Amino acid sequence: MNRLGLRARVTLVWVGVLLVSIVALGAAGNALLRHTLNRDATVVLKARADALLATVAVEEGEVVVRDGPLADAPAYQTWVFTADGTVASPPSSYGTNAFAKALSDVTEPRETTTPSGTVRLLAEPIKDPATGEQLAVGVVGLLLLPYQRTEERALIGTALFGLLVLLIGAGLAWRAVGAALAPVAQMARDAGEWSEHDLDRRFGLGPAHDELTGLAVTLDGLLERIAASRRQEQRFSAEMAHEVRTPLAALRGEAELLRRRSEDPAAVTAGVDAVLAHADRMAEVVDVLMRSVHDEQTVADGTGDAVGAARRVVDASDSVAADQGIELSLVASATVPSVGAPAELIERALQPLVDNALRYARSRVVVSASERGGDVWLAVADDGPGVPQQLAGSLLEPGVRSEDSPGVGLGLALARRLATSCDGHLDVDPHGGLDGGALLSLRLPAVR
Repeated sequence: MNRLGLRARVTLVWVGVLLVSIVALGAAGNALLRHTLNRDATVVLKARADALLATVAVEEGEVVVRDGPLADAPAYQTWVFTADGTVASPPSSYGTNAFAKALSDVTEPRETTTPSGTVRLLAEPIKDPATGEQLAVGVVGLLLLPYQRTEERALIGTALFGLLVLLIGAGLAWRAVGAALAPVAQMARDAGEWSEHDLDRRFGLGPAHDELTGLAVTLDGLLERIAASRRQEQRFSAEMAHEVRTPLAALRGEAELLRRRSEDPAAVTAGVDAVLAHADRMAEVVDVLMRSVHDEQTVADGTGDAVGAARRVVDASDSVAADQGIELSLVASATVPSVGAPAELIERALQPLVDNALRYARSRVVVSASERGGDVWLAVADDGPGVPQQLAGSLLEPGVRSEDSPGVGLGLALARRLATSCDGHLDVDPHGGLDGGALLSLRLPAVR
């Protein structure tokens, strides 16, 4: 049964229910017909007995049959038995004389049927009206074959009619179920095609008010989750490329320097150390990104030193700042509590903020660490032109960047996502930095 399609299973169930109903109704109808025919036979037999008694008279102590509808005994299943002999009886070819004779001594009305079931007999005592003495017994019979044929024809007709209804019902059920499932099949095909080629398509049938609209809402939700998953994969790939690009470029630079300094062992050793440091940073970047993508909705476990993380970010960016002629400094309060997030995650969230500040600063970038309102604030201020008004509300969205930006607009989006993963927040003040420059503040939960 489970190997059959839904259409076939529903049709089979419907046919089964219809078959049981037809059999039950047919059995009830035929039982009612049998009861009705049996009652009609009894009524006819009683009427025939009354007619017989109306033709029987007692003359001078003898029972005689007068002219009447049953006077011609051979034409009917009619018997009149007296104590000294039979007054009237049908031809013996009917084969019921012996059964009728067995009723010749009854004193009360009695009804019986022959063993073959073809004739029903009714015996009535005949008494003298004057004295009340029983003088004879009248027996009438009724041939049941016509009634039996009617019952058989009704049974055959019911079976044929039931079969016809069953076939018609099966055909209608097959078509009705097929018509009902056709939209479902079409929706499944559309959803499969959209999930492969066009994840932005939706059925859009509105709130669920029946089974089909409920299925449409479910499929729309499924498509939305698939689209979100694909967007997450694309974003992860872009963020990975964005974050790995800088250490990879530094790694390549150190490798080129190593090739030039092959004659200086100390320089080679220093270069190898730098290459290893950049490789470690790349591995750390990949590890942090992988963990952040694994479950964006889960608050990151662990604690970290916010000031130590900020210092490492500043130290890692010193060479870039020096190459650009920018003064990069760290200002930290005397007591800054630990943060409810791992140190490496703090670094990865803070690094894009410093990179962004170095990209737009004219001469100075200040990274500060302090405690405000029970949270730890890591703020990055620059003396650049600030955030353009048209980008102020969407700067933290993936892919958003100014026209003159050399980046791809993923660094700040990654920083916000990492901050959110540890129950923090990233704020942007378009002109709250140095000399009207931008101020980006990373607010993280403090641990006491």
